[in-house]
Amino acid sequence: MKNYLFGIMCVLLMSALPAAADNGMTYYTPENSGLPGGEVRAILIDPQNGKWFGTKHGLARFNGLEWTVYGAEPASPGIAGDRVQDLAYDGTGGTARLWVATDSGATLLDFTQGPDAEPVLAHFRTDNSGLVSNRVRAVEVDEKNATWFGTDQGVSMYDGNTWSAFTWPLDLSQNEVISLGADRAGWKYIGTASAGVSRLHTDEIDGVTSASPYDTDWSGLLSNTINGILLEPDGNQWYATGAGAAFHDSTETKMGWQLFLTEDGLVHDRVLCIAQDSSGAMWFGAEGGLSRHDGLEWKSYTTANGLPDSAVLSLAVDRTGLVWIGSNSGVTCLDHASDVAGPSGKMPAGFELVNHPNPFNASTTLTCSLPAPGDLSMQILDARGRRIASRLFRNQPAGLLRTSWDGRNRTGEPAPSGIYIAILFLDTGGNRMKAAGKLLLVR
Repeated sequence: MKNYLFGIMCVLLMSALPAAADNGMTYYTPENSGLPGGEVRAILIDPQNGKWFGTKHGLARFNGLEWTVYGAEPASPGIAGDRVQDLAYDGTGGTARLWVATDSGATLLDFTQGPDAEPVLAHFRTDNSGLVSNRVRAVEVDEKNATWFGTDQGVSMYDGNTWSAFTWPLDLSQNEVISLGADRAGWKYIGTASAGVSRLHTDEIDGVTSASPYDTDWSGLLSNTINGILLEPDGNQWYATGAGAAFHDSTETKMGWQLFLTEDGLVHDRVLCIAQDSSGAMWFGAEGGLSRHDGLEWKSYTTANGLPDSAVLSLAVDRTGLVWIGSNSGVTCLDHASDVAGPSGKMPAGFELVNHPNPFNASTTLTCSLPAPGDLSMQILDARGRRIASRLFRNQPAGLLRTSWDGRNRTGEPAPSGIYIAILFLDTGGNRMKAAGKLLLVR
């Protein structure tokens, strides 16, 4: 085992940093950067846009210029173990704390005195805490500021004062927990290695109650291996599974599922991690590479077009839109330029749609050229394919048509920032044509 007996030992000038390749990718390895090791299974972006990387030889933070490395004890400062599995940030109540899940316990780094100050460290293991196992595979901070730990022997919860344990068969569908998620409504989603998603709900009246699990028998999942969980602010869930990516917009077991597979555009069906960028587009790290889906189009990245490894182990999108990709060899930073249709001043040729301005804030004008008279319907969909707004134009003559969308949904409420899809259907009586375009709403 390699120990790093130092805290801050690697300061790189910007001129010495790895250069971006022509494909927009910058490669960071233990040989050319401050990364302490490969096998990067966890990436977290903190409020200062610092990047945290959990590797097989410790933890590192990169602020764009300097690297700070934390090895396993007896390193000083040292974390509980050198093989980092997951990271979670706790910024409630003016605090700034980072939880680190390792194969040898969990560590809490308290940066409340500032990101550049030496943190206060606390280690949690079975011999000094309520952890049910030292092999911590996942960590999550919930809406009540309690911390949840997923281990190979079940789940532990620490509220700052007391510990609680949740295990099979009473609370969980399996003890081998490999991913966690917690939403604002008190739901805890517990991903297991081979028994689907266990669910717990916490509130001040009933405490902790269990609900029926999501598995291949009783949900829309095609695999019971849940490698990653991402929760949207409204409670919608994304699952990285052994058989594709799954989206679920309900707390009902069998309703509201949508699956994404290689036949849809996914680079590989064994999905390992999921991230979402500020536009609402989804990023899927898989066994065979990386895929991006904006609700209309797919784009994939593999070793054939620049990735150093076929398997993407971890993902995060920083506050400037850069995508950070963890793999066995290190970290790749992808400078991705989102291509949104509809440049200013362009007029539609044939039956196609453009909108201006794009991106837009208050409203955008949609313009299309109708090659023949007929009935025209317009639908606005979000990145999940759900209809947000619609309009119908009957008996339209051939020629130019202009309309607008004010960024509101069918009930008149403002839609959130993100990518939306405008779809036009023209019915001429004997023919039906379709045109579509992407709209970027920025609040």
